[in-house]
Amino acid sequence: MLFRTNNKLKVTGILILSIFSLSTQAQHNAGIQGPLVDRRIELVSIVFRLAECREYSLERFKKYTDEIQNHFGPYKNHELINFVKDIRKTKGIGYDATMAMAIHLDSSLNPITDFSDSIPSYRWGQKDANEFVRLLKSFYVDTDFESLFDKQQQLYASARDRFSPIFKKLDFDWFNSFYGKVVEEKFVVVNALGNGGANYAATAQTAEGKTTYAIMGAWETDDVGMVCFKMNDYFPILVHELNHPFVNYLLENNPEPFRKSGEALYSIVGDKMKKQAYTSWEAMLNEAMVRAAVIKYMQDHHFAKGEIQAEMNTQIDKGFLWIEDLVQELHNYANNRHRYPSLEAYMPNIAKAYDSYASRYSTKYR
Repeated sequence: MLFRTNNKLKVTGILILSIFSLSTQAQHNAGIQGPLVDRRIELVSIVFRLAECREYSLERFKKYTDEIQNHFGPYKNHELINFVKDIRKTKGIGYDATMAMAIHLDSSLNPITDFSDSIPSYRWGQKDANEFVRLLKSFYVDTDFESLFDKQQQLYASARDRFSPIFKKLDFDWFNSFYGKVVEEKFVVVNALGNGGANYAATAQTAEGKTTYAIMGAWETDDVGMVCFKMNDYFPILVHELNHPFVNYLLENNPEPFRKSGEALYSIVGDKMKKQAYTSWEAMLNEAMVRAAVIKYMQDHHFAKGEIQAEMNTQIDKGFLWIEDLVQELHNYANNRHRYPSLEAYMPNIAKAYDSYASRYSTKYR
């Protein structure tokens, strides 16, 4: 994670919420689709905007957010919105949990797999997740969401075109090559125009396979108020989000070698991490690895030294004090691929490195 009833006829059959994919279908990045605008993500983000969730309330893209407010303002007291406000208070639902819900819905707003206490996210819980879906279907009809979405097709197409140069710059083959592991899943890049400044990586698993979404927010506009995507701002974030599925499982599969050092480092920089919604040492270590991998990607693709150093400095400012050392570990791994065919094979070395980071910074900051 980097941050309206004659209308009821519209929800029958295929017309309800088929994903509106405005895609470039770029062939040079086989295995990844995008950029596109996804109805489910726009719908759910609008719900959380109406519920006054801070992370979904940015209004810098006023050409779009004003349309949302004009259309949905009369429904701010809808039963769904009040429900979201309640569960946000009791469970802290928001951020990536919101996007996890969106991508776990199908074209008819039904769960793509049975909800449980961990699906779509542990923060939801099965009961509240199912109640949200029930109310979301009513909200979709009552507010005539379809008409708002249809009205914005030209804006969505323009946003897609503006993001395409960033997507086309991506070397997706680097991920499989660098990590030494082919991740057998679909990848989709989404322009989440109602999300404000937040960006997320979110994965949905069904019997047919896994799909990972790089969900990119919209926080910059040009002099006519249209969303714009500056390469230096957005490209590192896209690379960041696409690294997550290659990284997260490594710690999930074997957390114990990292627990002591992770807890020690979190005790030092935890306040900064919590401000970024990283509420555990595990989340912090995943983010550190992803951010180091972004820098390694930049180095491998010959970004300017100034850009690379700026990215390094940014991560240090965000609390990842050991980022330079971690990037060096990734270089050590890359230079010894004959011994370590995958980053997974190199993880014991990373664990030892983290022991040294914890010792160093515990001495320095205690």
